[in-house]
Amino acid sequence: MKQLKVEPAAHSQMVAMIREVLPEREAGLLVGSRQWPLLAARMQQLGEHHGTDTVVQSLNRLTSGNSWQ
Repeated sequence: MKQLKVEPAAHSQMVAMIREVLPEREAGLLVGSRQWPLLAARMQQLGEHHGTDTVVQSLNRLTSGNSWQ
């Protein structure tokens, strides 16, 4: 996370958002995945440029379809 410049506070906030939006099992799989650091960095960038509401909206779109399951 440090290499991608993901701040610890932002990381904690992103994990909390993921856990609010996704079911517990899927949230755990996502946060524990190899791709999580890159996704966290992208989420941080999106939040910085467009606000955390945009990040939450993007996460909510994941739950509206089942193509990711």
